Amino acid sequence: VKQQVLLELRRAQNIAIMLSKFRCSLRCIREGILELDSEVLSLDDLASLSQYVPTDEEAVLLKAFDGQPSGLGIAERFFLEVLSVPRYAERLKVFELVH
Repeated sequence: VKQQVLLELRRAQNIAIMLSKFRCSLRCIREGILELDSEVLSLDDLASLSQYVPTDEEAVLLKAFDGQPSGLGIAERFFLEVLSVPRYAERLKVFELVH
């Protein structure tokens, strides 16, 4: 099954590599961020996630996507998950400080 890539290919590949180090689902990562759960996300995890915050252009592109998320690559699905986190980048910074 061919997955649709909306992000720049190299960035999508780097995000996929970063995500392969996580031992939980994309939803679990999102929930860990929302709940500031240090049992789900380590400081190293937070540092990795902080490197890959959706740009404004990527957010617009992904929000405009009207197909099935299952047809997207892992990087796009990850960004769709974290775009539902209010103030995602700021939350990561706070989470790192209180961790």
